[in-house]
Amino acid sequence: MFKGPENQINKIESRNILESHSLKQNETLIVFQRHQEHEKNSTSPEHGKLTPKGREAAKEESSERLIKLIETIPESERQKIFFLVLGSDSTYPGKGARAMETGTIFSEEVIKILEKYNIDKNNFLNYTREYRNTGQGMPRPTARLRISPDIDKSSPFGSYLAELYPENSDFVQAFDRDKEKDVRLEMNAEGPEETADRLKKFLIVLQRYSAKFHEANPDSRLIIFNFTHYDTISPFVKKELLKEPIGDRYLPVDFGAGISVTIDNDGKMKTRINEVDYELTKE
Repeated sequence: MFKGPENQINKIESRNILESHSLKQNETLIVFQRHQEHEKNSTSPEHGKLTPKGREAAKEESSERLIKLIETIPESERQKIFFLVLGSDSTYPGKGARAMETGTIFSEEVIKILEKYNIDKNNFLNYTREYRNTGQGMPRPTARLRISPDIDKSSPFGSYLAELYPENSDFVQAFDRDKEKDVRLEMNAEGPEETADRLKKFLIVLQRYSAKFHEANPDSRLIIFNFTHYDTISPFVKKELLKEPIGDRYLPVDFGAGISVTIDNDGKMKTRINEVDYELTKE
């Protein structure tokens, strides 16, 4: 799917997220961002929720990124900037939803920033909709951004993997590296390769959506933020960008980091990581 020069990527960092951000009229920016820091202690009532540090980082980085995006656009054209925010609906047993929580903070900042720049609040497409009773102006819960349900130790494959790798760190590594791929396929469980494929297909869906949006809204700029997980971004980059086997190595994604994809007026897609451009196709 991605085509570009050889480039070694050892980590997806915060600085990578808006490398492809200069938008022209009738173009779209699609961002896949990992959630911010969350509580990992399974015995805590806050399990899966953002930590105070994570909430503060979400607020600060959201504001900075939104200002950066708007400031690159001529003032006379800012009334045709539109935002859409989507979030993974994955939750921990304690109902902590770190991606949706990060997306919610971002959405709150969108409303503030639009007001600051005197841009119509209805340009925030979530503002006029309510998804699954999340409230006005909140992220749309999106299943295609979730982690694999089969990493859950209560799932058949998760249970099988937990017996082989009782230590949680070993369990996570085994799933991430797809060490039991043959058994996983026999059990029809979703592994990191299928998760990467799911994100790729969703990108194509968003490409189609953006084409229809610009047809209905000429001379506009559309910015779609997708709040998701390491578990989706990392295998996607390894499989589709680096063209390397999923299980070869660990490719970390920092909290709040991610990648962005620009779709131009002709529907061509590209991304940039570490100052290297990669063209994307539907293949």
